[in-house]
Amino acid sequence: PMMQRNPGPLVRINLGGQRRVVPLALLLALMAEERNNSANQADIAALPTRKLEGNENLGEQTKCLICLEEFGDGDDIKTL
Repeated sequence: PMMQRNPGPLVRINLGGQRRVVPLALLLALMAEERNNSANQADIAALPTRKLEGNENLGEQTKCLICLEEFGDGDDIKTL
């Protein structure tokens, strides 16, 4: 049996109209291709949003990856 190398962290994205799990490195490469195609206000507003509840477990993620502020109880969280 062939050993597959570790692809690193995986993320779920919509690709070609289908929900797929892809290596984060592939997502970053796709984003680099689209670097000059920034999100507009409507794109950002369309992202799913929810309120962070007190003891909710977000795993190892304790802060926003965009603004780098720590999450707090009651914060609105957008899912990228």
